[in-house]
Amino acid sequence: MLLSQTLACSDQNCVECNQTTICTACVSPLILSNNQCVSSCPTNYYPDSINNVRQCLKCNDKCLECFNGTPSGCTKCMKPLRLMCGNCIDSVADSGCSDCSSQCITCFGRTSSECYLCKLPNFHSPNTDSCELICEHPLYGDVNDFQCKNFCPSGTYGQPITRQCLPNCPDPYFKNQLKTNCVKECPIGTYPQDKSCLICHTSCETCSGGKSTDCIFCKEGLYMNNKQCGQCEKMQYSNNETRTCVDFITYSLNILEAYDSTIVFEISFSSSINPDTLDLKSQINVMDIDSSQYQMQIIVQINQDIKFCLR
Repeated sequence: MLLSQTLACSDQNCVECNQTTICTACVSPLILSNNQCVSSCPTNYYPDSINNVRQCLKCNDKCLECFNGTPSGCTKCMKPLRLMCGNCIDSVADSGCSDCSSQCITCFGRTSSECYLCKLPNFHSPNTDSCELICEHPLYGDVNDFQCKNFCPSGTYGQPITRQCLPNCPDPYFKNQLKTNCVKECPIGTYPQDKSCLICHTSCETCSGGKSTDCIFCKEGLYMNNKQCGQCEKMQYSNNETRTCVDFITYSLNILEAYDSTIVFEISFSSSINPDTLDLKSQINVMDIDSSQYQMQIIVQINQDIKFCLR
């Protein structure tokens, strides 16, 4: 019979090990380096993942620092080599090419709009491949990797002036959770709370809070019913303009007086209505008589009861 057991690693930052002292995987965000867990890779190594394990891999022998292991992945060279055209070379004559722009670490051309990586504190623009101190609208600069991005990483917010992704927004701006940027007014789909624009419940288009009962206006296809957005029940119809459920109105008719050519009758509705809005007179027809041959007049309305006179 084979018995299996899980080894307890001696390093608390190690999540997997071959022996108690030989680490093979580290807790995030630490990186595996020479069977130890470190926060950053040593000189001449770069971080990468192999089989879902973050570890430090060796740069090309010509590189002092790099972003991958290829000869063109150098960001700094071993002396006396020079970084040119993305490679560490002995001299300009060896390469037949010219230096990158002063703003670039690596490049594919001589101008500032032909950069792969930018020298700090510049940000690399994916739209123009240029290096910018301030990212162009609508992009924001991620200070973790100095790339201009459409959306800031979680926990950071695009600043309105510096256009950088930072943990907080300046007054009087709110932290917009919907698009991770700073805004003066919370957009549709969010509500203000503690200088943040928090996201409404999924059923709400606008809201006063994060619960399903906090909806002010429902999302398209849903209707307000009993303080929540959903589908309307039987004996209700959906009002697409207000996105609310409205109860059907039921009624009863009672003839009060009938003499000569005059009839006085009363209609009792299940709820209060506005007769002008519903245009009741045009909706009540007398059978077998042309509507031009008689007149209908509302005598009085009391709550849900309306008294008519038909002549």
